[in-house]
Amino acid sequence: MTEIVPGDESEESSVEITIEEVIETLKKVKADKVAEHEGITTEILENIRMEGIELFMNIMKSEENT
Repeated sequence: MTEIVPGDESEESSVEITIEEVIETLKKVKADKVAEHEGITTEILENIRMEGIELFMNIMKSEENT
């Protein structure tokens, strides 16, 4: 489902955003706030995310080769 953010009615200025994108962004914000409260820096959290993405990409490549 796609929501259109209100603004200027011209097509160039309207922004489309999916509900899934909003949910993912909120999850990241919540994770950042929890991490900050627990004393984990944003840099460490971003490194963990990047490692997770890299691991996921390696798994996907591995599955393509089988």
